[in-house]
Amino acid sequence: MTKDTETAGELLIRIDERTAGMAKRTEVIEGKLDGVVYRRDIEPFMSRNEIVAADAALADRVTKLERALS
Repeated sequence: MTKDTETAGELLIRIDERTAGMAKRTEVIEGKLDGVVYRRDIEPFMSRNEIVAADAALADRVTKLERALS
């Protein structure tokens, strides 16, 4: 199942939830910022709020780097 969950700045956060085996859940997060797609696996014990906060911080760092380079 895929669903858009939050928007943090310009970073769209999308979480794919899949069942791997009997009781293990794998979450993959995908963000798109200015046409660049960031994708990473999420630890199963992280809450959705922790994921959103981590990726908002990532979006902020990317924006600061882009400004420094321009």
